[in-house]
Amino acid sequence: MSRTNTLAPETTTTPETLGIRMRTGRGAADKFLSFELHGQAHAIPILRVKEIIRMMRITQLPHAADYVRGIVNLRGKVIPVLDLRSKFGLPPADDDKRTCIVVAQAEKGQDHKQVGLVVDQVDEVLNIPADSIEQMPGRSGRQCDLHGVGKVGNQVVLIVDIDGVLGEDHGIGV
Repeated sequence: MSRTNTLAPETTTTPETLGIRMRTGRGAADKFLSFELHGQAHAIPILRVKEIIRMMRITQLPHAADYVRGIVNLRGKVIPVLDLRSKFGLPPADDDKRTCIVVAQAEKGQDHKQVGLVVDQVDEVLNIPADSIEQMPGRSGRQCDLHGVGKVGNQVVLIVDIDGVLGEDHGIGV
């Protein structure tokens, strides 16, 4: 499937950290970075977020899973980039000025690897206490990629299990 990068060329050469303030002080375990995929709120623990960058040129890899966009060179470090829309079976969308890459820390056994996650847009840092997160019933298919459902006021936020997302062979060595 072809994806159109509609961003200006200057945004594909040097990644820039976006203007999201991320604090990791007291109570950081209850803080989550929220983002949108197909209009639905998702989040990952803020302690797993390394940075947020604008879309940049992604080098495609042959024989990788469909949801693997490829790899990027982020300040001399090559990291794999996954398209969460595709991974979760959501309809594809062209990249726009809000599309970005959340660089997250994945823990696979003793290894700590960084992976880029393409999201439609980053929203905010949410405070979701542990008692406001319900576990996913059963753990199969897409649910393996979700840790639970967070309740924030009247809104529900799907909590992404970053290690679950990386729990299979993607053809990229992660």
